[in-house]
Amino acid sequence: MKSLARACLRLAMLAVPVVIAACYGPIARYSRSGKVIDKDTHANLSDIEVSCVSKDGIEAESARSYQGDFTLYYDVPCDHFEASDTVSPARYQKQTVAFSEESAGTLTISMEKVQ
Repeated sequence: MKSLARACLRLAMLAVPVVIAACYGPIARYSRSGKVIDKDTHANLSDIEVSCVSKDGIEAESARSYQGDFTLYYDVPCDHFEASDTVSPARYQKQTVAFSEESAGTLTISMEKVQ
């Protein structure tokens, strides 16, 4: 009886990760952290949405900056990042930053004020 209970427990333990993956999807394959700053004052900016955009022009994922910091998790390789102000009326112009595999570490996006 004990061996049957152990076998059932092992089977259940193998099934749990499969059920979690089926319900929630795979864990993001890529991540990128960074800062969003004012181009002139170098002050950290909140409420800027940073998006990963694929080669097809499809926005894969986005994250909003909080006190200038953001972390973006995404599954599709990015062609470039786009940053846009979420405050209305916009305080800053939309910025595009090219993706580079070589630029490891923190991504810094400098936002220019709207004229």
